[in-house]
Amino acid sequence: MMLTDLVMPGMNGLELAARLIALRPGIRVLYISGYADRMPEVAGAPNYQENSIAKPFLAAELAAKVREVLDRPGPQT
Repeated sequence: MMLTDLVMPGMNGLELAARLIALRPGIRVLYISGYADRMPEVAGAPNYQENSIAKPFLAAELAAKVREVLDRPGPQT
């Protein structure tokens, strides 16, 4: 699984995920952001809604979301 923030210097999390998925198809991705509502490219990202958690969050919420994403059947991108 890859856990990535959406907003980073030089490359956003969607671009990073796309590069990793190209190398490792089927890898699970969990996106973290406090700014997703301000990023229009998020709307077209596959499975973004199911594979994201908004900041701020508690450690228990993050752990539950990681478990949820890992337990989902089938390929996730």
